[in-house]
Amino acid sequence: MFVKNVNFYYRQILEKFENSYFAEDLTKVIIGIDCDYLDANELSFSEFKAKYYEALSKNKICDFAGFFGVFSANFVSLFEKIPLSSKKNYDFPLFLFANAKAYLIYEKNSKMFFKFGASKYFEYLKDDIEPIKTKQKNDFEILNSLEDEKNDFLKMCEKAKEYLLSGDIFQVVLSKQLCIKHQVNAFDYYESLSVLNPSAYMFYFPSKYGVVLGSSP
Repeated sequence: MFVKNVNFYYRQILEKFENSYFAEDLTKVIIGIDCDYLDANELSFSEFKAKYYEALSKNKICDFAGFFGVFSANFVSLFEKIPLSSKKNYDFPLFLFANAKAYLIYEKNSKMFFKFGASKYFEYLKDDIEPIKTKQKNDFEILNSLEDEKNDFLKMCEKAKEYLLSGDIFQVVLSKQLCIKHQVNAFDYYESLSVLNPSAYMFYFPSKYGVVLGSSP
């Protein structure tokens, strides 16, 4: 019987199955365990769609089973003739999705856990393990020029006004990147984010390219 916080068990899962994601909304947490990845660097988009329809044709082990992942901003280039952005701060495929072999579901209202999948994915989970606390360096270095970022953003605002006034668009979301070099544990950062900036939808998605995590308002 699980009696600890769901994050406590996810940390144990990550130690044994590093390809496991964590996603939550207001009512539940979904942990996808021991995932196979569908990677744009290894599959064409047509092959990806074939894998998706193949998975749909099979019986799911639970209602929440399915592909979970992310598209890059350049994903649209797969079906529209637009040039790829040459400016990028990190390497990431056009799409990357995970297909989990097992799931641990936590319902926030009832505080109940539900296991789906082979016993090997859950039998090692313990309630009496003391979390290992290591002193981490929280030093960081901002890699962007903040003044350049500010000037670029102001130019984007002026261009957006032109598009709005000409009727080409009626809404636009402008954004900039903040690139930071640090040594903070990624899931520690996720937990801090969930406390300092709680959101209805949050996710933590580890991959060989790095960890993608985020929150939605």
